[in-house]
Amino acid sequence: MSDIDELLGQYSADDPRLIEALVLDHYNFVYRIALSILNDRHEADDAAQETFIKAVANLDSYQPGSRLKSWLATIAVNVCRGMLRKQKTRQNLQRGLQLAGFSSREQSTPEQAALQR
Repeated sequence: MSDIDELLGQYSADDPRLIEALVLDHYNFVYRIALSILNDRHEADDAAQETFIKAVANLDSYQPGSRLKSWLATIAVNVCRGMLRKQKTRQNLQRGLQLAGFSSREQSTPEQAALQR
């Protein structure tokens, strides 16, 4: 029986003591996974936080007796994939706007943009 299995037996899934133990014991592990995927410390921190939010929200899907680190790693990878998809979409949108003549770097009024064309 793992530590989390014991904690789940003692506390409810929304108990702050369970959540605190989960984060304290596994934050560095989840953060390193996110950093290796995203290559950005701030994004990795956001991903680690999001991973724990999703883990706590879905504790009922955790199978007692299974490896908690594997479960958390799966959640972390999926969170990072979602973040990468959003980044890619944002980059494609910015590229499309630039090709259409709208520059996200310039803060011009519509009148100034019309005069530049």
